Amino acid sequence: MDVKSGYSSTVHNRKTEADRQREQGDDKLYMSILRGKARNLMHRQNWQEVSLAEVVNRFAPGASPIVKGNKIHYRSLDGAIDVLVDIGGGYLRIQDLKHSTRKRPEYLDLSGHNPRYTIIDGKKVQIMSPEQYNPITHFHVKHMPQIESRKDKH
Repeated sequence: MDVKSGYSSTVHNRKTEADRQREQGDDKLYMSILRGKARNLMHRQNWQEVSLAEVVNRFAPGASPIVKGNKIHYRSLDGAIDVLVDIGGGYLRIQDLKHSTRKRPEYLDLSGHNPRYTIIDGKKVQIMSPEQYNPITHFHVKHMPQIESRKDKH
């Protein structure tokens, strides 16, 4: 299955699961998906639009989707990069797993660099605030008609 159809079916399945859990009194996944959608609506105008398939093929070729909560992970085969897609928000980030910690994840721009830091006199120096960093490390997933057509059927 290609990235696009895998993503579409995974999103559909997770939203269906969120609805099922909500009917049973557990709205944790449902609310998480809604928060992603709200982030998208609030910040989308600041994010570059990208093709999910192109990003996955560049940073994690051959990766299979791994679903955790409201995220889909496409981890590179060497375990260095994780393309994280927010199901509700329809956006992605490219995480540098080699330099991330649990408390401080590090994200890359589309060129594969971490724009937060630069090297000055041999030392790693932070040069960007979160307000500068986030718009260049969040990417809106291009419209996928397959997802929209499934929404219309419900």
